[in-house]
Amino acid sequence: MCSFLTNIIGRPNTQDYIRYVEQNMIPNCPINKADILHVEDIFGANIGSLQGKTVRKKSSRIVTTIHGLPTDIIQRHGNVTIEVDIMYINGVPFVVMTSRHIHFCTAELIKNEKSTTIATAIKQVIQIYHRPGFKVQFLLGDGQFEHIRKYFADTDVTINITGRNEHVLAIERAIRTIKERIRAIVNQLPFKAYPHRLIVVWLNIFPHRDGIHEVMSPCTIITGLHTNTVHSNSAHTHKYTRSTTTL
Repeated sequence: MCSFLTNIIGRPNTQDYIRYVEQNMIPNCPINKADILHVEDIFGANIGSLQGKTVRKKSSRIVTTIHGLPTDIIQRHGNVTIEVDIMYINGVPFVVMTSRHIHFCTAELIKNEKSTTIATAIKQVIQIYHRPGFKVQFLLGDGQFEHIRKYFADTDVTINITGRNEHVLAIERAIRTIKERIRAIVNQLPFKAYPHRLIVVWLNIFPHRDGIHEVMSPCTIITGLHTNTVHSNSAHTHKYTRSTTTL
């Protein structure tokens, strides 16, 4: 009754609705202030009001914490070996890479599987390792990466290719883990599209059980960034549209 009435009278805000009721502006109304507040606590704000009256608000600042990398990590693990493979999600190809010991995992979406496209995606990830002082020394992959050797001829990266019908085990496990977590999320949510990067990000957020540091995560080691406490909840959001004077 409370929600039904507020829809009829034009969805006023809560304060005005309470004022109408308390001052008997709606004759023979069986609703009181407590009813209005209880309905809002139980069901939340009126959806029509959220979609029709919400204005855009200034976004809060993102606070980023950057941690310095201990020098002993660079000294002991400065030379990095990366394993690479192609992962397919619903037929869409991704270049997936993970580093030995550090276990920093990346998934780069590629528009095609041409050698130039794959080489460019790999070089972009290698640059991420170079920023904190790591040096990518070896790149391990199966036979499908044989054709990218020429794109690394002028670099210090040595490409090692497995034998026929052989696979690089660590990257195969990483791809299996990514797909398992994607399926776990898909089975619990009603959406048709999901961000693959969300899965990879969370794989990098926490220290790996076989990593090079007990406290620092792969993300912190490579990028210097650290995540804060995660708070998650569901919400009915307002879809932003361009402001006009027409209805």
